[in-house]
Amino acid sequence: MRKKLKKIAITTAVVFFAVVAILTYFSETIDRMLLPQVKTCEAVLSDLKGNTRIYNKYLVPKSVLTVEGDTGTFYYAHRINDDSDEAYVYQMDVVITGSDELYYEVSNGGGDFFTTSLQLVYSTSKSISDGDRVYVVEEEFDEE
Repeated sequence: MRKKLKKIAITTAVVFFAVVAILTYFSETIDRMLLPQVKTCEAVLSDLKGNTRIYNKYLVPKSVLTVEGDTGTFYYAHRINDDSDEAYVYQMDVVITGSDELYYEVSNGGGDFFTTSLQLVYSTSKSISDGDRVYVVEEEFDEE
């Protein structure tokens, strides 16, 4: 009876440590799978008023903004480091100064720092809020 209990205890311990080892090995992958996945795009310096560049005004796709009157809110992703697909998302408020069929022309209203290098979130797999950690999914294009 003691030999049988000892064998069961050893088998249970081996299985337990094997499971812990496997979970540890795949922990980064599991963590990444649980994060909201976002797709991003960049803003474009506005040229709606002809060929003259209007500084501090940018074109953003309409799918990026949540609009309330003449103001809008969007999220942008700030990567943890250049090599990482993980990022934190932050919310920014802007003033809408114009639009066309695809874009809103926006200005940051002198508030937050806004440049064409911001990675604007246009699609997300889960709801996100200011300061959340996310996984940035790169858009794949078919070349035919």
